[in-house]
Amino acid sequence: MQPRAQPSVCWPAGAPNSDTGRTVKRPFSQRGKPGGTMHRRERLMDPGWVLGPILGALLGCTSPDGAGNGQHAVAAPAGAREHGCDVSRHRELVGQPIDGIDTGALPGPLRVYRSGSRITMDHRPDRLNIVLDPDGRVAGIRCG
Repeated sequence: MQPRAQPSVCWPAGAPNSDTGRTVKRPFSQRGKPGGTMHRRERLMDPGWVLGPILGALLGCTSPDGAGNGQHAVAAPAGAREHGCDVSRHRELVGQPIDGIDTGALPGPLRVYRSGSRITMDHRPDRLNIVLDPDGRVAGIRCG
């Protein structure tokens, strides 16, 4: 009589072997794979569980420029120093309704917004900002 061939099925941990009735231990290569279960001790010893939160906390505390003050230097756009933003040339616009102003004739980049509106905090020295009051009149002119 020939010996019985071993089945090619990978038994889950703790399942009795149908041939011998003994509990089958899972080979190391099967630990943590979708077919098997990982015991609590194995999960705690997995480097990803330990190192992941530690590395995440450390990376959150670093700054990209190494200064650590949260401020980053930004280069001024090309042409900002040559043209600039001359607020004194446009003071006569304060108090006028925005509908009566030809904004296309104003120089350089232009941003028009109402007072209290959310705007981006990017600073561009060559940009002319026109701030409107609730009635649609020019309340102020600023650079940036």
